[in-house]
Formats: sequence, structure tokens, C-alpha cells
Amino acid sequence: MATRGQTGVLGRRFEKSGREGVDFSDLFPAAPHGSVSGLPADDLRQLVLESSSGQAIKDIRIKKAVFNGNVHLEHVSFGGYLRFEDCRFKGKIDLRHARLRRLKFVNCVFEGVVEADVAVIEGDVDFERCDALKGIAFPSAAVEGRFVFSDTTIRTIADTTGAAPEQTAFDGGMLSVKKGLFFRKSNSSESSLNLEGTVDLRLSTIGGDLDFDGAVVSSHPRHPAIDGSNCSVSGLFSIRGQCQFSGRVDLYGACLNIFQIKKSTVTVGEEEQESAIYAHCSRLTGSFTLGDDAILDGVDLTHSRVGGAFQFGSTDDEPYSEEQVPQGGKARKSGANLI
Repeated sequence: MATRGQTGVLGRRFEKSGREGVDFSDLFPAAPHGSVSGLPADDLRQLVLESSSGQAIKDIRIKKAVFNGNVHLEHVSFGGYLRFEDCRFKGKIDLRHARLRRLKFVNCVFEGVVEADVAVIEGDVDFERCDALKGIAFPSAAVEGRFVFSDTTIRTIADTTGAAPEQTAFDGGMLSVKKGLFFRKSNSSESSLNLEGTVDLRLSTIGGDLDFDGAVVSSHPRHPAIDGSNCSVSGLFSIRGQCQFSGRVDLYGACLNIFQIKKSTVTVGEEEQESAIYAHCSRLTGSFTLGDDAILDGVDLTHSRVGGAFQFGSTDDEPYSEEQVPQGGKARKSGANLI
């Protein structure tokens, strides 16, 4: 059954798991990749507001649409699931101060920045096989589910002030995520996960795991690949799966549970003064592990505290002497390669 709102946009009603929704997929076969004129960017806000009005909150699915202008969803409160698939956004997406139940983008291209400052997402956020040409920003946002990037390319955030260009690909400063933050490359030979700038997680709070699996992060000169200074991670902080970071992992003052890096490379430029893993004044309640095939331009744990094991590699070789172990930890010899 079809429905048409005040925007004049036609959609198919559906029901899934007891929830009513409206599907706007594949309704414009005459236009390549969807309809430019059938679903203008200016109408999307009204469409969301219409779907959330009344007693039944409707989920919205949009497929193969091209949005010509900026998408304004700032300050919108929408209790449904908002999903975009095979869409192209020619302007920015403004989700600042929005409140949504769940948000997902699949195989989408963003020609403008994705802005979600102080947004609240009550469930998961997913970017799957997307290309963000001008970066993604979720500073001070709250995600009550999982936050997942898979097989996605994120380029440097575009500067909008006319000042010096930004050096950040993902801005997650003061971000709060309850069930984990994941940057993942799938096992397909054609897939990739690339971030062309810093992953900024300063002062963020990550409940669950912070997982980099197969990610390639290329930071700008003298900028970290991962800036996790003063962040908090309650689960496992893992760098694995042939990750390649050009730039240091900055964990100054971080509060972590377990940290491990294996089968990955972290290098810094010759002009860099800090080590590849820079963790001054950090605190780990669990273990710190440099696993097999980890290649690093140094590790600096000055004034840090490791409450669990400090381990190199995965074998049970002889432990180091107490003089070689950071305060409070135990260390073992390893196959890690410290340059």
C-alpha cells in the first residue's frame, strides 16, 4: 500500500518486527540512480517530521536517491530507524542536536561533511561501504548502541571557516558510545577501510571495545593517526588485522582496560619527537600487549601505570627483570619489532 505525505513524496508502507515504516526505495525508475527532483534535500526534513507525527513512529528507508542540496535534520527528534542505501548527498548532512533511534548508511557517497555535533542516537550507527569526501564529525554526540565503520573511506574534514584546513578525518572528540566503536575492513580482497586524516577521540568515553581491524590511517605531518588523549575505553582497545597507521597513536592521559596491537604497523615521520605508541601518564587496569608481527617506531609509557601483564608477543618466554617492567606490570619477551 502506498502513502503520500504533504511533501508529495510517494512511499510504500511496511511492517517489520511490529514497527510500521515507509519505504521510498526504487520508486523513481525513470531517473538514473533514483530521483533528483522526486526527493529534494529540502523535503527530507519534512518527510522525517511527518513520519514521526501521530501515534505510530514510522521507520524510513530511502534507496537510490540523489540529494542536490544540504540535508537539514538538525534538532529533529525521530523515534524511527533512518536508513539510506545507494544514495548520493551533494551537500552536507546536518544532524546537529538531532535525536534518532537508529541511523544507517549503506554504499552512500557524501560530497559534503556529515555533521552530528551533540546528536543522540538511541541505537546503532553504521557506515557501510561509504565514501565521505569531506569527513565525518560526531563531536560530543551520544550513541547508546554500537558505532561501526566498515569498508568505508573517510577523507579530511572540509574547512568551513576559511582558516587553515582541518587535519581530521573523523571528529569524535568527547563522543560517548555505550557498546563499542569499530573501524573494520571485511575479508573481501576488494574491500578497504581508509581514513585520510586523524581519528580524533580526545576526551571520548567508549563503553565496550575500541577496535581497529585492517584500517589504513594516513595522518598529516606531525599529527597523530589516532588521538585518544584523555579518552576512556572500558573494553579492549585493539589494533589488528594488518592495520597501517602513518602517525602516532596518542594515548596521553588515557584510561584503558586492555590494550593490544598485533599484525599491524605504526610509523612516524623523522620529524616526530614522540614514539609510535605515546602513552604518557596513561593508566591501564588490565594488560598491555605488543603481539606478533607488530612493527612500531617505539613505545613510550613514561609515568604510566599498567595493572596487569605487560607482554611482548604470544609466547611464554622468560619474563623480563623488574627493572625492565613498567610500574605494576609483568612483561614477557616477544616477536614484536620495535624500530
